[in-house]
Amino acid sequence: MPRRRRDFDRVAPFYEGLARLYTGGGIARIKLSQIHEMPARSRVLYAGGGAGEDALAAAQAGHRVTLIDSSLEMTRRAVKRARSERRDLEVICKDLQEHRRFDHYDVVAANFFLNVFETKSMCRMLAHLTRLLRPQGMIFIADFAEPKGRWLEPLMQQIYYGIPLLFFVALSGNDWHSIHDYRPALHEAGCGEMHRRTMRIFRRGPKWLATYSAKRVA
Repeated sequence: MPRRRRDFDRVAPFYEGLARLYTGGGIARIKLSQIHEMPARSRVLYAGGGAGEDALAAAQAGHRVTLIDSSLEMTRRAVKRARSERRDLEVICKDLQEHRRFDHYDVVAANFFLNVFETKSMCRMLAHLTRLLRPQGMIFIADFAEPKGRWLEPLMQQIYYGIPLLFFVALSGNDWHSIHDYRPALHEAGCGEMHRRTMRIFRRGPKWLATYSAKRVA
C-alpha cells in the first residue's frame, strides 16, 4: 500500500499560534519543560520539529540540535527563526524514515508528531526513532494524555482531542485514530525506565497533556 502523503505546508503559518490558543499555551509549556531533563550539551534530534519553537529553546540551553521535518515551509520558518536569533541549528527537510544516523543522538524529542500516524505506523516510526539513539539515550514524547477516569471525562477528552484531529485530517492528511498510549509502544521499541508527567490545559484546566520519557536499553 502506498504511504499516505502528509502536507503541513498549508498550516505552517498558523500552527504554533493555533496550538497556543487551543491549549492556553499548554503545548508550548509541556514541550519546553523537557529541556530541563536533558543531559548537558546533548546531541538532540527534534523529530517532526516544525518551525522549531522547542528546538531553538534547546539550542539556547547549550544543546547541539538537529531538526527534521518533511514540510518545506516549516523548515524554512525554522531556518529563518534560527538566523534571526543567531542560534546554531541544523535543519533538514526530509522524511524521517530516510534519516539513518543510527546510534548517534543522546536525545530524540518527538513532540505532537507521532499523533499524525495511526497506531501501527506510529509504532514503526517510534522504533526507527529509537534506533537513532545511542544506547541509554533518552526519548521524549509530548502529546495528548491517554484518557483516564470514568466515562464522562474520557468522553470530553476524546471530543477535545478530536476537534483538532479532524482539522488536520482534512487539511494535512493525518491519520484518524484515538489518543495513543505510548508506554507499550516504547517498551516494544526497546526502551525502559519510562516516566510520564501530565500538564493542565489553560493552566487550571484538566490534565489532558502528557510528556513521556524513556531510555533506550543498551
